[in-house]
Formats: sequence, structure tokens, C-alpha cells
Amino acid sequence: MKGNDKIIDLLNANVTAERVAIHAYILKSKILENWGYEELAGTYMKRAHEEMRHLDALLERILFLGGPINMTGDIGKCDDFDHEIGAMLEHDHQLELGAIKAYNQLAEEALTLLDHGSRALAEKHVQEEEAHCNWLEDQIQILKDVGKPLFLQEAV
Repeated sequence: MKGNDKIIDLLNANVTAERVAIHAYILKSKILENWGYEELAGTYMKRAHEEMRHLDALLERILFLGGPINMTGDIGKCDDFDHEIGAMLEHDHQLELGAIKAYNQLAEEALTLLDHGSRALAEKHVQEEEAHCNWLEDQIQILKDVGKPLFLQEAV
């Protein structure tokens, strides 16, 4: 089946975004593990695996639509955040907000072009990214409420 080029381009844009998220979550998991925050590191690795499932679904959809897959995009740089958990959480929150926006754009375009398979995929991923965003918002608020020492005590 040959899909719409605009949909394939939007799917590929999300491929790049998911690759960024995967690398960011893996790196941050390792940073947190190095800092001794094993529980939080495990949560970050779990997020990386969730983003890998998103990437897998995107790749399958692009292949189904007969489109080329673009895996050459820049995945950017992720700093070590110098033990600043708040900056790390805020960075991830921005990544998730970007993903939500991108998946909503894909869902809208897919609906317009009557590509209900791509729309359903995008809507499913929006819900999952919204859950990630909500978790990050909760963590940011908890960090503000209890302070860094108590927040990190729970992350050990």
C-alpha cells in the first residue's frame, strides 16, 4: 500500500523525536544510576523501553505505507545536568510536550486524509505521552513541595 507522502513525513518526524527520547532516557537512566538513584534510574529505563515501542510502531506503519524510513536525523546532545534533578525533569517535560504536539499534528493530518490507521496510532501515542508528561509534572511538583533532599531520598 502506498501512503500519503505528508503522513509518511510526519511519521518520520516522530521517528526522530522518539529516537531523541530513547537516547535521552537511557542516558539519564545511566546518570541517575551513577548518582546512586536506582529507583528513579529504573523508571527512566522503563520510559526508554516505552519510547522504543513507539519507535517500533512508527517504523512498522511507515513500512506498511510503503514509505522510506529516515533514521538520519540529529538526535541532539544531552548534558549530564550536573546533579540537577530539576533541570533533568524539566528537560524531559519539554520533550514530552513536543511529542504530544507532534502526535496531535499527525492525528489531525491523518484524519483529514482519511488514514485512520495512522490516526489511531498517533492517538494511542498521544495518550501514552500525556501519561509520561503527567508523571513528570507530578515529579516536578513533588520536588518543589518536599525539596531536593527528600525527593532524592525516595529515588535511591
